Amino acid sequence: MAVAVLAVGLLASAAQWHTTAADAHEESGFAHGEARSNVEAALEPPSSTMRDLPARSPTTADAHITAANDPEVREEEEEEEEPEPAEDPGTPVSSPPIDNLDPDELVREAAAQAAERREPDEDDPLEAALAERGRVVDAIETAAEAQSTEPELALALAWHESRFDPRAVSHAGAVGVLQVKPRTAQAMAEHLDEPLDPTVPIDNAHAGLAFLQKMIDDKGGLADALVAYNQGPAALREHGAYPQAEQFSTDVRASRDQLREVDW
Repeated sequence: MAVAVLAVGLLASAAQWHTTAADAHEESGFAHGEARSNVEAALEPPSSTMRDLPARSPTTADAHITAANDPEVREEEEEEEEPEPAEDPGTPVSSPPIDNLDPDELVREAAAQAAERREPDEDDPLEAALAERGRVVDAIETAAEAQSTEPELALALAWHESRFDPRAVSHAGAVGVLQVKPRTAQAMAEHLDEPLDPTVPIDNAHAGLAFLQKMIDDKGGLADALVAYNQGPAALREHGAYPQAEQFSTDVRASRDQLREVDW
């Protein structure tokens, strides 16, 4: 009897549990369905909003996309972008190798070019000056060799005295390329035992360089000799060296050193 009562109780409990579980499942399904409907509603835009939006105007990007998809447009762009063919530069002209040049031919060409040059016109001031300067330099070099004077020193002295001008005349009466006074030229002519005309470039150079050499012997050195040459030995003894005469000495020696480095 007790067993039967216990069994009936268990059956009643089981039936009650089944009913409760079914009710819970139904409530869960209803909740799940409601949640799904809410999500779908959120994802789907309201139809009224879509209707109210204005139509979007086409942009430049849309035009590019349309053109890119249009075969005719692509073909026109390809035709426009096709590069033009490069011009033919032609066959380069190369100079003959230096090793293949004929030295004799070069000499003949140089001689032919020299033959086309004419002698300077002595009536033209510019051409006469150019020709005269060449003769003056040669005269100074010849006199320097005869007077045992370094040619670079002789040329430097002439440059600072007259700029190689054989017609130069100073306020003190000195003349020619080495600015020699007539009485100094006469004294040097007696010293050298030969006539000298200070207006003639070669004689002027002989007289001037002979006088410079005498000053070197008297003063014992080139620096003081150049001061005496420019200032005059009498004025140097009486007044001492003038600043401009000392500067002259410095400039002449600097030009001499410069000419030592030049292939003149």
